[in-house]
Amino acid sequence: MIGFTISLSGIHAGLRRLDVAADNIANSATPAFKRSRVHQSDLAAGGARVDGVRVDYSQGPLEVDDGRFSLAVDGDGFFRVQTPQGERFSRAGAFRVDAAGRVVTAQGYPLLPGFTLPPEAVGLEVNPQGQVTARLANGQTQALGAVDVVRFANPGGLAREGGSLLSAGPASGPAVPAAGSSIVFGAVEGSNVDLGDDMVSLIVSRASVKANLAALRTKDETLGEILDLQG
Repeated sequence: MIGFTISLSGIHAGLRRLDVAADNIANSATPAFKRSRVHQSDLAAGGARVDGVRVDYSQGPLEVDDGRFSLAVDGDGFFRVQTPQGERFSRAGAFRVDAAGRVVTAQGYPLLPGFTLPPEAVGLEVNPQGQVTARLANGQTQALGAVDVVRFANPGGLAREGGSLLSAGPASGPAVPAAGSSIVFGAVEGSNVDLGDDMVSLIVSRASVKANLAALRTKDETLGEILDLQG
């Protein structure tokens, strides 16, 4: 029975790695997507155990974007947005300006802290510290406020939600100002997925699952033959 347990643990670990690698690859073009990695350990009796899946929050590449209010965080930190479920966090900075002049996400959730662009604005500027300034049609400028960037003691404890949103909880700790991070206006952060690495992981994991399935099938056939001899 130990052989069955070893093969089953290998299948479970391989399928988990396969799942995570496939998700990374599928999101390789998703702005600010953070890759995940399966962490596993070897069992004393043989086989493997999945210890958990951790998100890699390392910086993705900054890409120029022609959106009217595209932002990227250079360094640690997350933007704050307001949703019907409460405050959420994101590094996806492909914001837009809605009909009311508010800066919102693709889903229409306002960027925090909120501010409204005046109708006479013909241009916008956001400095690295997040200060937002509108250029008006009469040549003057108007300060609108600032974009907050926050960080967490344990970003791995953030819970993923749909639409590139994250929620905080006891595992992540509270949001605090992200000192040392800067904002890049007119750019978005790309995914930090390494396609080559994840393709290799996908191939190796698939081969591992097949090998363990074959071993399990062989053990099953052998056990059947032994039982037939005994019967």
